Amino acid sequence: MNAPLRWDLLPRFMQVRKKPEFMGGQLYSLSKSIRILDREASESVVSEVLGRLPAANATEIAWEQVPHDEIVSDDAPDACIVDRLRVFLDPYSRRGDPALVLWSAVLCVELSTAHLAEHLEELVDSTAEFSIYLPNAMTLIDRQFSGRVVVAGIEEYV
Repeated sequence: MNAPLRWDLLPRFMQVRKKPEFMGGQLYSLSKSIRILDREASESVVSEVLGRLPAANATEIAWEQVPHDEIVSDDAPDACIVDRLRVFLDPYSRRGDPALVLWSAVLCVELSTAHLAEHLEELVDSTAEFSIYLPNAMTLIDRQFSGRVVVAGIEEYV
C-alpha cells in the first residue's frame, strides 16, 4: 500500500509514529483517536467530496456556483479563523461527530470533531489551505489561502 502524499505536512497533534517507509507504507498516528487514511481511501474521499463540486480549476472549488456561507473573510487573523471554526464546530463536537481533514495533496485524516476543535490553532498554523468534511452533516468547510473560510451543505453533490 502506498502512503498518502505529503504526510510530513501533518500538524504536530497528528504526527505519525514512524516514517511510512518503515511501516510498510501505512501511516499510523501517535494518537489512537486519529486515523490517517491510506492513499486509496484518501483518493476516494477527495473524489466523493471535492470531485463532485463545480471546479474553478484543478484545485479550487467554484464557490460562486455552490450555495455557501462565509464565516471568515479574506485576510482575517488566524485567531479569528480559529474562533469562528470553533463556534461552528461546537454542536458537532458535543454530538461526537466525526470529521475528515482534507489537504489538496490527497491526504485525509479522520478524527472526532471534538479532537479537531481542541487543536484548531495548530491546524490553522500548519497550513494556509485545507478542507474539513463533516460526513454526518454532509457539510464542507473550506479554508482558502486568502484566509477566507466558507461553509456549505453539499448533500446535493455527494
